[in-house]
Amino acid sequence: MIRVIYRWRVDPERAEEFAAAWREVTRHIQQACPDARGSVLLKSQLDAHVYLAVARWDSIDAWRDSREAEDLVPAPLVERMRAAAGGPASYEIFDELPDWAPH
Repeated sequence: MIRVIYRWRVDPERAEEFAAAWREVTRHIQQACPDARGSVLLKSQLDAHVYLAVARWDSIDAWRDSREAEDLVPAPLVERMRAAAGGPASYEIFDELPDWAPH
């Protein structure tokens, strides 16, 4: 499993527009990609402009395939989200490690 962490800077006046577009984009991905294991959107309490999304995928190959898929998410919807955020997200990919379990 991997986690992909996306980061956006969003004008607070466009926050609702951004979050609504993110939900729609995420719904499209979840419906089309069986290897997508969910995502959550977070808003910083320290900086009202910062939003993070943490997505879980079965593998990096599955995530890459989704990014290369034509028409996975309608282009106008992606553009609506990017416009509300002032541009595309930066992202970083992490390997998911086994959970710690007390003995």
